Amino acid sequence: MTSIMIRVTATDFDAWLSAHQSCRETRRGFAVTSEHVYRDLDRSDSALVELETTDLARTLAWFTSEEFALASRGISVDDRSVYVAEPATHLAGS
Repeated sequence: MTSIMIRVTATDFDAWLSAHQSCRETRRGFAVTSEHVYRDLDRSDSALVELETTDLARTLAWFTSEEFALASRGISVDDRSVYVAEPATHLAGS
């Protein structure tokens, strides 16, 4: 299983979170099998989002899709950093 981890800093965190949550079922159509949102304890405007996927290319396509653009309309994100990872148990020698 591959994970995409996104650190998001939003101008209005509650509006961003509401928009994010409203698209949960849509993301399933982009091969997202599980997701978690962790709010930063030190910066209440920031979160770490973990999306688990069975098809990395399909999930990454979510970020350039019309659905993502519609969900993001009116939401201001100050910063977004994306990391792609897999469990260390999948690495040779682990």
